[in-house]
Amino acid sequence: MEQTVDRTFYKDAALEHNPRIVESILVCIIAFSATVGEQMNVYFPFASKIYVFSGFLLLLMMCFRRLLRLQSGERILAKMPGSFWMLFFVIFLVTFARLFSSGVSIGILDLVERMKTPLFMLYGVVLCTAFLDYEKNMDMFCWSYLLGFILMIPFGRSGDFTTAYRFVGTYTNPNTYGVDCIIALFMSMYLLKDRKLWVIKTLFALAAVVCLLRTGSRGALMSVLLGIALIFMFTKDFQKKFIFITLGIAAAISIFLYSFKDTSGVFVRLFEKSYSGNVRLQVWQAYFENFSKFFFFGASESVISTIHKYTPHNSFLGVLVRYGIFALVPYIAFILYNLRYSFKKGRDRAAGYSDRVLSSLIFSLTMSGMTMENINHRATWVILALVLYNVYNYEKRPRIKFVMGRK
Repeated sequence: MEQTVDRTFYKDAALEHNPRIVESILVCIIAFSATVGEQMNVYFPFASKIYVFSGFLLLLMMCFRRLLRLQSGERILAKMPGSFWMLFFVIFLVTFARLFSSGVSIGILDLVERMKTPLFMLYGVVLCTAFLDYEKNMDMFCWSYLLGFILMIPFGRSGDFTTAYRFVGTYTNPNTYGVDCIIALFMSMYLLKDRKLWVIKTLFALAAVVCLLRTGSRGALMSVLLGIALIFMFTKDFQKKFIFITLGIAAAISIFLYSFKDTSGVFVRLFEKSYSGNVRLQVWQAYFENFSKFFFFGASESVISTIHKYTPHNSFLGVLVRYGIFALVPYIAFILYNLRYSFKKGRDRAAGYSDRVLSSLIFSLTMSGMTMENINHRATWVILALVLYNVYNYEKRPRIKFVMGRK
């Protein structure tokens, strides 16, 4: 019996992973700037816009070189689910129509701000293309994201949010910063796939957990716990890495409880059993009572502000409120697509540690969308890049053909 291997796969893979220096630099800048919130504009003007402009440069580079066709001949756009493109076009058309009908002349920064959601969606696609084009871009992205996350902590601030004094980082909303903490934690776990610099990676994970607890975000905390539980469920042998991370989280909770001022209110908020005073219930009720104002094509910010002073606090409701039912349907289909491949790859016996971490990250961010509106958050579409990278590598495997009767 002779084993013959499809050499085309390896030839294409070799071409596909050729490094591009400028591309890698832009990937690192995008990752670093993805952690920069709007409060950083106080220290550095337009600091929060670096992500937008660096992502736009990478988008232009990919358009001119190989967004539509990778060097290997594979079409990354063909791998995208139809639900994603339907969601993109609906959001783009609704946003553009709303902008055009307003009749107000706006500057370039205002234009970028209003079109940020479709832009962020495209950035997810080009980031995935960069990861596939050069495999090390993925690791560089994670390191740059974690570096930015750590460096932003000293610039962060806390604020009084009714029931507790909560940490918001460089953002204005603690829940938004909670999403960044989720990504930072799972990226640290992803990098633990090898033992080099494991102390630094573990410290990054501890910092993410401490910051997450300080936000007082119950949705973010529950999402992390579900994501970690999923890793354990996927993994039959309890590796030392998982045990170490569990002990690290316990240590982080201890640090959180004894090292920061005014943490008692946050701790009570995180673990209280009663949700009678939860503002989300009031918010959801207000939006459902005004269903007719946004059902078909969504509502503008001015209309949304008349419904309730808070955002919908749910990604699905947020899509419906802002873009209408024609965006909600493909959004649900796209979420189900992500979850399907996450569970499929996580349960695969051939899947490794890093595969399971990425699958759990996708699941965790999806769960966070139940209590937070993250459709307009750039981190949501960073995860899109990880989803596509995960799916693409799962489907693209060398085909081995066995020829019987030969020695």
